[in-house]
Amino acid sequence: MVGVIMIKSHNALLSLTFCILLLIIHSSALTNTSQLPCTSKTLDQLQEAVDKLLRQTSASTKETLALIHQSTRLTSETQLNTHQHPDDYSQDFIDKFEQLSQKIWTNDDLYQRIESIPLASLTSADKHTINHAKTLFSRYGFQPETGDIHLTPIAEGKLLNILQYPEPELHQKAHKVTEFNDELQELIDNMLTTMYQTKGVGLAATQIGVRRQVVVMDVSITQNHPMVFINPIVTPIGDTLLTFPQGCLSVKDTMDVVTRPKKVRIEALDRYGNPFVIEDDKLIAVCIQHELDHLNGILFIQHLPIQKQKSIATRLGHLELARELRPSIKS
Repeated sequence: MVGVIMIKSHNALLSLTFCILLLIIHSSALTNTSQLPCTSKTLDQLQEAVDKLLRQTSASTKETLALIHQSTRLTSETQLNTHQHPDDYSQDFIDKFEQLSQKIWTNDDLYQRIESIPLASLTSADKHTINHAKTLFSRYGFQPETGDIHLTPIAEGKLLNILQYPEPELHQKAHKVTEFNDELQELIDNMLTTMYQTKGVGLAATQIGVRRQVVVMDVSITQNHPMVFINPIVTPIGDTLLTFPQGCLSVKDTMDVVTRPKKVRIEALDRYGNPFVIEDDKLIAVCIQHELDHLNGILFIQHLPIQKQKSIATRLGHLELARELRPSIKS
């Protein structure tokens, strides 16, 4: 009889323990879903930080960097959380975040404030903050005021294969275009289609194995401002340099900063052979220099120190290449 009572008491204790565990788990689940790391308060903080940054034109470099750091951190954390846990966020929240982010990271005044900060005197952490901000400008397709003279019509083309590092053909130089015929127009349409479908902002003909001086670009947010540069000549204006994060459709999953002339003059022909000139010190300047390198058989990673190149080659599985890399290009 005593044994039966002890068994019943033991079972009751187990049941009670199980119920308590269920309550704890349920309570934890409620806490996790009701206290998401990014909420509407996050968006308010992001807007406030940028407004304050733009308002306080006389703020010290330290204060400015702190606000830039806050803005980039809030943007990146929200991007990461909404991407990894989409079911935890309403579509309304995601839409509002994207609208606010585009408004912020395509703001010319904010870009100019960040550009005005001298890099030479900064710590490595502060330089990282600046480069992080520039990455966001690039990610959101920052588009300078350029007018429409260089825009080109586009017809639906074919998706072409983009050569991948370390394909030797990527190191071949392109030849000048001399004939503006139907074949060239088809090539341009195919290149534009390929660029858009692979989510790029620029593509050189050498990246698809065609040794001709043809570049297509679109740095607009809406991806509906295609540009074509035939036989481009790029001339730096002034001595100011710009360090900007870059990636490449021919070097998968790789991004690093490259220093190039900030402002350039671009002389080129449009898709029909008409000459035009653009002077730019923003994303067009960054992109055209990157694509001109392609036409000269150079990849952006060649601007990096040799140890970084070896690290990239190793990470991408090209161990034999890591031992015999081309020398770094001096920017």
